[in-house]
Amino acid sequence: MFEFFDTLEAWPKTGMLLVATFIVHLIISRIVLRGMKQMAARTDNDLDDRLVHFLQRFYVIVLIFVAFLISLRIHGIQITPFLASAGIAGIAIGMAAKESLADILAGVFLIADRPIRVGDRVKIDAIGGPGETSSTSASDAPASAIPTASLSTTPTTSSPTPSSPTSPSRKTPSASGFAFR
Repeated sequence: MFEFFDTLEAWPKTGMLLVATFIVHLIISRIVLRGMKQMAARTDNDLDDRLVHFLQRFYVIVLIFVAFLISLRIHGIQITPFLASAGIAGIAIGMAAKESLADILAGVFLIADRPIRVGDRVKIDAIGGPGETSSTSASDAPASAIPTASLSTTPTTSSPTPSSPTSPSRKTPSASGFAFR
């Protein structure tokens, strides 16, 4: 069975790779992701909707990257040095962008856990000390911008504003350092 594939030249093999990649794309998008979308649509929380959207984008990037690597291999180019270089570059970029990655991951946890909601008044000890509050509402002042990662390491208190639809009596300590009041 594989002898036939070995006798073909590189370009027809690349064409077969493109067809196979497209078939894999159809299977994943039509069956797997469509089912995930339907399950996500049945829930009230939008976290799963965001996760499905992320997975749609991520699988396309991974599929193209794997097809590219296989295509290089078909044309006789060694991919081991390429993968090693990509790994080293990934480590270097990760170390250089440590704070940015921490902010991104903290933002993901904020979206997932929802310790602060739009309209809540937030008291953050890192901003001006006791008594100063910041609001997540666009109409209230003062508004402050701090790195998202510092929300998980700084004592933070969130309470709904009087016009907020959330209950004013919620107080739930969180493992990430948040406390609701």
